[in-house]
Amino acid sequence: MLATQPRNARAHLAAGLALRGLGRLDESRSAFDEAARLEPGDYAAAYELGLLHELRGDDAAALAQFERTSELRPAFAPAKYAAGATRLRLKQWAEAAAAFEAVLAIDPRNADARRALVAALTQAGRVAVGQGEFTEASRLYHAARTLDPANAELAMYAAQTDLLLGRWVSGWSAYRARPTRLAFEAQLAREGHPYRVPPAEALRGRGVRILAEQGLGDILFLLRFAATIEGATHLDFVGDARLHSLLARSGLFRRLEPDRIAPPGEGEVELLAGDLPLLAAATGACPPSLAITPEPHRVAEWTRRLEVLGPRPWIGVTWRAGTDKPKRGESLAKSVPLETLLTPLRGTGTLVSLQRAPGEHDLENGARFLGARLHDLASANVDLEEALALLSVLDRYVGVSNTNIHLRALTGKECELYVPFPYEWRWGTEGDSPWFPGWKVHRQAPDGRWPG
Repeated sequence: MLATQPRNARAHLAAGLALRGLGRLDESRSAFDEAARLEPGDYAAAYELGLLHELRGDDAAALAQFERTSELRPAFAPAKYAAGATRLRLKQWAEAAAAFEAVLAIDPRNADARRALVAALTQAGRVAVGQGEFTEASRLYHAARTLDPANAELAMYAAQTDLLLGRWVSGWSAYRARPTRLAFEAQLAREGHPYRVPPAEALRGRGVRILAEQGLGDILFLLRFAATIEGATHLDFVGDARLHSLLARSGLFRRLEPDRIAPPGEGEVELLAGDLPLLAAATGACPPSLAITPEPHRVAEWTRRLEVLGPRPWIGVTWRAGTDKPKRGESLAKSVPLETLLTPLRGTGTLVSLQRAPGEHDLENGARFLGARLHDLASANVDLEEALALLSVLDRYVGVSNTNIHLRALTGKECELYVPFPYEWRWGTEGDSPWFPGWKVHRQAPDGRWPG
């Protein structure tokens, strides 16, 4: 056909398709180029040429052709989808999202475009977080959630961002998608007892069993909301036995148990500790920490030991916490450089380390930055009662967010926090944390710099 009709654009287009199918890509491109030259307004030649460039791994050339196709035929959804997919490969998240939105405007039932749009919006949100643009990240995450409301990972991204911004209602609502709650919901469904969080007023006259489902520090933080429950006949706690002796002195709990043995009894409600904030979310309340007094004999012993180590002020420090393998929605490992942490403390008093599992040379390097010995008292962390007593005696505590800062809060004393970027939600984006008013917070900048 080409021999008899060399100026037939359709014939060159057909030849290009055949040659591309045979893997003869250079010849296919020549045929598509000729089809486009003969009929410059033909969208099909531009689109097929874009697919050819995509096949060859030339995303920039492919994108140019897909956009040319959309100019020639704006209602042709495959070209917009292909442009969006190309921009995803190029990590141009916002532009990819716009392309998939354009596809859905033409074809609202396009499931592939919907999924791709969710992916683009989510990645754009993560980029916004990385740039410190948390309000924009929240907008992007919520836009994605309207398209995929069952996406638990996306819900946790939204929860972290909204809680960081102080948007308690939406933040705590999204926090329901945390893995521990989803697992508990599945367990209760198997037992035939669907899990529901009742409104706060529905707890009046009923017993409440609070189930711990997170780490020690988070549980101590969340139990501040237990003190806001009004009218319950009793509160019970089920969780890590290491907390029991402390919580027994809080005056809140009737019974403390290490494990959930059976479903709740008649007139009793079970609540996960992570859902306690839902009871107060609508009020915007940020209740203070529980108050728990350390045991006097332990306080006396730590006072004696510190007096032996050196003069006041006694200053405790930690520089690393968290995990390198976070669960969905958690912050990454938290750390501050030793030099950043310790240099401002040089010559200020007697410094003691409460750092769990310090690095091989951490204490040695710490002493170099201080110009004095950094005493190792990490053994106090083995027993929460010992840690609580030591933290109550220290004149200052400076470090990253970990279980110790929640223990120190129980004693009513302040901490000085170094918060790595991106910020853990409870520390906010500026000024005081609403959860720990009066505490001095040093936030790392998005570019990695620390203040001061």
